[in-house]
Amino acid sequence: MHEPAIVPRVSDLDNVPAACRGKIELTLMAAYAQDREPIRDGDWPGRIVAFLVSELSEGELLEAARVPAEQPAIERLCEAHFYIGSLRLIESDRDGAVQAFRQCIEQGATSFYEHHSARSELRALGEDL
Repeated sequence: MHEPAIVPRVSDLDNVPAACRGKIELTLMAAYAQDREPIRDGDWPGRIVAFLVSELSEGELLEAARVPAEQPAIERLCEAHFYIGSLRLIESDRDGAVQAFRQCIEQGATSFYEHHSARSELRALGEDL
């Protein structure tokens, strides 16, 4: 196994445009994914990584988010919709991104980074909240 890559802090990317930041983050995620162990049952973060590096479809990610686990489904669905929206935005699917970000917020997981980030992305896209 290789030494883990040095990953920049999110704040290091604050002044980078969203689409570029997303592509940088996906590149870093792909590098991480090469060295990770295979996904185990109940490995929610591993499923998110697998989705972001195109090993899981949107449907598979959402299905995994709904499986009963220690973390409530609304929290996992919040995360899932945020990462779906982020990937859609990187792929220039603005309408799809807006829809996913709205679904993220609708989960009501207000203590989650993804909830607040989805709101920020919608504002940046000029959408009403």
